[in-house]
Amino acid sequence: MAHLLTRFCIIFKKTDWLSTLTHWIISLGDQPHIKVSTLRMLLDAARKNRTRICQPAFHGRAAHPIVLPASNFRELAQNDIANLRTYIRAREAFRLRLPVEDLGVSEDLNAPEDYARWMPKECAESHRLESLPVLALGRTGRRS
Repeated sequence: MAHLLTRFCIIFKKTDWLSTLTHWIISLGDQPHIKVSTLRMLLDAARKNRTRICQPAFHGRAAHPIVLPASNFRELAQNDIANLRTYIRAREAFRLRLPVEDLGVSEDLNAPEDYARWMPKECAESHRLESLPVLALGRTGRRS
């Protein structure tokens, strides 16, 4: 994860790529079972708290995905920071931990056995991702 984030930061430093984005979502690829309602809640929180780092917390433990304001992502790109955890902990006052009852934010699916354990009935909501609207938070905060 740290290496991938470092690569994104390098690309971001060298280009004016997508300079109009207001937020970046850092999500893990091995968490496809996160509930759509959790994703919606994170997007709503980011929309209402534009300068805060929005992060779900399952039973008090911080998890992914994380919504970073673009200004934080630019700052991350401009500095040599060991990893995202270090960066966020140094900005605890700006972190908004959102309590969720979604086990999907804390479980990683790394092996075929892990995927077999997560049956559709346990994460049925996450199989309806087509119902999640694509949301771009522009400078005005309106959907585009």
